[in-house]
Amino acid sequence: LLSISSINGFLKSRSPSHIRDLTRIAIKQDIRKYFMVNVDQQKNNFNLQASISENLSIYGGVFGILILLGNRLFLPDSTIVTDVQSRADIISVIACSALLLNVLSIQDIASGERDAVPLVGDVLKSSVVDNRLASTVKDALRWLIDAMLSCSPATSVHIIRGDSIVAARGVTAYGYNEAVTKNGGRLVLQGNIPILSKALQSDEEVYLPDLQILPGKVEFSYLPINAQAVVILPIRFPKSSDSESRQGAIVIAANRAKVFKLIDLTRFKAA
Repeated sequence: LLSISSINGFLKSRSPSHIRDLTRIAIKQDIRKYFMVNVDQQKNNFNLQASISENLSIYGGVFGILILLGNRLFLPDSTIVTDVQSRADIISVIACSALLLNVLSIQDIASGERDAVPLVGDVLKSSVVDNRLASTVKDALRWLIDAMLSCSPATSVHIIRGDSIVAARGVTAYGYNEAVTKNGGRLVLQGNIPILSKALQSDEEVYLPDLQILPGKVEFSYLPINAQAVVILPIRFPKSSDSESRQGAIVIAANRAKVFKLIDLTRFKAA
């Protein structure tokens, strides 16, 4: 313990403004601790009240239905039931059912998430962009790809313009990096692409939550063979001096089925 003389010596060595600052800090810390304790107590009280409410609803609903059932089973003459009693039984059953449904509605029921799958393919650690694009378009595509990968569970992003992939990053199919390097950062799509064509024609996003169960997955030859989920988002490229199509799409893939939520789709549209 500190002696009185040592405390007085400490206070004399400090200026009045310094002492006021120390006092202010100590008061703020005490207030913060007070509110944190009160918040924790309020949370505990709320959880206790919610638990009691759930239990009362369950016991009340089940007990009420059992009473109604016993009343019907043990009537002296089950054929003699007045209209008033029938209406009362119906109202009672509705009330008991409402209690049980209330319990189910407040339960935190979450669907089980799929496990992540190790993707098989090449990894592009940085964005590979078509060399023929303007520098401003290249910068915009790189920023867009980085933003989508950083704010979502996506494992790869491919940007398509017309019939060619003009930018990509992430886990791709085997041989993709070598192919785009030979073609100056561009890869022409091969074969039929009905899913992509439908998305471009309708100008609406297409979400394939479980790609592996779809026969049409073969058109995504530029993705890893075991890609699990895909989002196709149509976009429009700015006008340019060349005659290339302005129509395009962003193909976003992930290594887990049903991983993209509504918030992810909203972020993709906003980007």
